[in-house]
Order: sequence, then structure tokens, then C-alpha cells
Amino acid sequence: GATDIGQGITTTIAQVVAEELGVKLGDVTVSRPDTEFVPVDRGTYASGELYISGQAARLAAADARQQLLRKAAEVMKAKPEDLEVVDGVVRLKKKPEVRKTIREIVGEVAIVGRASYMPPSNAPIFGAMCVEVEVDPEIGGIRVLNVAYAADVGRAINPVIVEGQIEGGAVMGLGFTLTEDLVLDGRGRVVNRNFTDYKLLHASEVPRIEPIIVECLEPTGPFAAKGVGEPALVPVAPAVANAIYQAVGVRIRDLPITHDKVLRALQESRNKGKGTSS
Repeated sequence: GATDIGQGITTTIAQVVAEELGVKLGDVTVSRPDTEFVPVDRGTYASGELYISGQAARLAAADARQQLLRKAAEVMKAKPEDLEVVDGVVRLKKKPEVRKTIREIVGEVAIVGRASYMPPSNAPIFGAMCVEVEVDPEIGGIRVLNVAYAADVGRAINPVIVEGQIEGGAVMGLGFTLTEDLVLDGRGRVVNRNFTDYKLLHASEVPRIEPIIVECLEPTGPFAAKGVGEPALVPVAPAVANAIYQAVGVRIRDLPITHDKVLRALQESRNKGKGTSS
């Protein structure tokens, strides 16, 4: 049920299976979900695909590896615990030159690993974000210059994909914070139904984003990994709002934080200051 929606789950599950099974990454094929062959799944959400589906895949690969070692022990006249699988080859741990390929061992026999995984709960996720903003007090203009997000990812199975997930989450959070506003009419119908009126960030408007990977191993995840996709979205709005407050001394508590809201807050602050001084 693990659907790849751009988060790279097909690659990372293949990496998990290859590592557990002892084969090369290119030898692993991850089939796309098809309800004709697999049970109905609730979908890809809550940053849980690698954490849950990846762990199920790892356990299934471990089951297949044990079957393979038992079969290899028969063929190689050895004990399963004396064998290991490395790069698609089964070999004696103490005499690695004594080896056979998986194809030679399995022959026409099918080995099917099976497993399921239900975590006790979703793994706790921790992160910290810093942003640098530029505010024009004359017009209320806001520009985010830099974003840095440190994410506890458990173990980074694929660091490049992890960085991409952090960057994607941060960009989504910036749009949510600065430009995206769903407008409804009096009957509850969406007024801004296209990307001309519903403003998404353009690539040229995305600031520099620095992903910082922190590895605090998660014992319930595959090779100690856990979710990373959505957490980078969460702290963007409070981080930007706090940065604006630090820059010009006004609090904006309503999203999106647009230039007119900042300008209005600045004017109110100035008027309040004048009233106090008089």
C-alpha cells in the first residue's frame, strides 16, 4: 500500500530490502500498489510510509533471508548460522571464498517472505527551525531570506531524499504562511479556484533552505528510521511570525501573513505609541 507521491518511498523501501536481504539495490524491484493483488490500504499520509511500510518490507525481507539461508545450508552442507548473504552471494562467514549465488541455491524453488507491521504508535518527531526575514516598515513588505531546519530523522536511509523532504515541507509551510488563502463566498463556495487567484510560491520566491539532519535512532523503525516529510511544515508559521516580531515589534496571529496585515499592525502600533506619549 506504499504509494510514492514524490517522497521517494519506492527508492527507500528498495534500499531497506536490499540491505536486509543482502543483495544489490539494482536487484530489487518495488511493485506499484494494485488493489487487485494487495489489501486495501488507508493511503500515504502522516509521514509514515517508510516508518510503517518500510519496516514491514524489512521484516518480509528478513523472513525471505532466513528461508534462503536454510536452503543454502542444505546445498552447502553447513549450518544456517554459519552463512551470510552479501551482494547476492551466500558464503561461509569464516571462509568467504566458499560461496554460491542466490540463483544457484534457489534454482526453481520460490522463496516468499511475508510480514506485517503495526507500530505501537507513531514515532515522536522533533525538530527546530530558524528563519531570517526582511521587513519593509514603510509598506509592510516581507521577504524570507534564509530557512534552517534541524530534523531528528532517526536514521537517514537516503540523505538526499531526506533533504528533499525537508525542503519540500519548508516550501509548503512558507506558502501556507505567506501567500495561500482560501476565500469562500457567503454560500461556502470557493472563490479563488485557480492558481492565478490562489497564490502559490514561485520557484524564484523560495529562499535558501538549509536542511540539517540529526540522527537519533528510532528503535521501532526500519534500520532506526522514522518520518520526515511533514514535520518541516509545522514550525514555519511561528518561526516567521517570531522573526517579524523581532524585526519590527508587531505580532501577526492570522495567516497568511501579508504585507497589508503587517502594515496595519505597524500603523496601529505607531498610533498606540502616539496616544501613550501624548
